[in-house]
Amino acid sequence: MFRITAILQGIMKRVVDGTAANAQAVDAGKRARPMAELAWQYAT
Repeated sequence: MFRITAILQGIMKRVVDGTAANAQAVDAGKRARPMAELAWQYAT
């Protein structure tokens, strides 16, 4: 799950930089934090 979070974070970075090619990149990037929180719940 942390790996998926890192990928989503990278997508959001490309959105911020203005280099995201996919129109749905913002939605994908916004899923990074909830995914990280869920992963942390499983880890603890």
